[in-house]
Amino acid sequence: MRYRRILKKAIGIALGLSFIALSIGCSRSIGQKKYSIIKLNTLRQYIESTYFGKINEEAIVENIYKGYVDGLGDSSTYYLTEDEVRYQEIIDQGNDFGTGIKVTWAIDGRYLIITEVVTGSPAERVGIEVGDKILEIDGIKSVMANQTELYEKLGYVGSQEQSYVIEKYNSKEEQEVILKPEALVLEEIEADIIEQVGYIQLKTVKEGTSQYVKEALFSLEQKDVKGIILDVRDLRSNNIDEIYKICDLFVEEVPLFKLQNKQEEITEYIGTAGAVDQQIVVLINGGTAKATEALVLGLEQHATLVGAKTYGGAEISELILFDDGTGINVATNKILDRNGESYVEDGILPDIETYTSQEAIIEPLEKGTISSEHDSALMAGIECFE
Repeated sequence: MRYRRILKKAIGIALGLSFIALSIGCSRSIGQKKYSIIKLNTLRQYIESTYFGKINEEAIVENIYKGYVDGLGDSSTYYLTEDEVRYQEIIDQGNDFGTGIKVTWAIDGRYLIITEVVTGSPAERVGIEVGDKILEIDGIKSVMANQTELYEKLGYVGSQEQSYVIEKYNSKEEQEVILKPEALVLEEIEADIIEQVGYIQLKTVKEGTSQYVKEALFSLEQKDVKGIILDVRDLRSNNIDEIYKICDLFVEEVPLFKLQNKQEEITEYIGTAGAVDQQIVVLINGGTAKATEALVLGLEQHATLVGAKTYGGAEISELILFDDGTGINVATNKILDRNGESYVEDGILPDIETYTSQEAIIEPLEKGTISSEHDSALMAGIECFE
């Protein structure tokens, strides 16, 4: 990941020009479209003279920048506040920031159920477990009517403590716990043998993840498994170099995928390490995104894709930092298939499409997790080896 810094001098010049423009009442242009600084000043005057609520000038300015970038309509390109920059840097390293829990709504929408607890997280340290219920966060009741406020609390990336009221899954006992978000070191892979089939789940991608995958492959091959299932569902990675190394473990010397930048320059990735001498199944879904789609493209000619269509978009982004601590995440490269086609923008279709069963829908809502036998994609993947 390369970082570029924008000089304070340049920011000062830009602000100075804006002030001059405001003074003389001119418009500034972006291509053929013009925006009026007079109009912006008029909006401010009306708000200051008529709006009955409290005006947060800092929030208004931040949202001007945010709205400018959001106008691109690209989910991979967005403006970041100081707190969001720190969070993005942690995410780009393959880790996370928060209290260490993932949740879903109960069937009746009257509480949240915890579906995952990150090892070593604040949530785990206070005894929170999968299946526990969240009844309140900072006094906000866990009901669907409050979902906007609850999602803000769950996604909070600041440094303040939060109060959670938890009902334990087994005892139904209620307890209040205090959680403070922090940087979370995520486990990279999970390896297992399911019905004599080797199973590797990529949970995140960091520098060196390919080595863990290599070791898992070697261990599974020594146990005489029928084949390998690589699970990349809900994996959103921006680490294209490590993704390439993982892909290279499975294939021989053939073209895998390509990247194209704004200048239409092409970077081609070619396999070198040699193929896994076993049948391969790759599990994908709508959460398979960004560089992970390049992994799917590289493996599709050697593996059976099972599950649901990937997210699409297939872009690589870069974090650019400003001197004031804010930044912008910018989509810089488009992912192409080995032939240079960009159909991947609409998502990659599986060879075998699966659908979520009723049991798979209800079980997480009741228990916070889903068992292997109710995971339709996993079961369909195992059937490929029969």
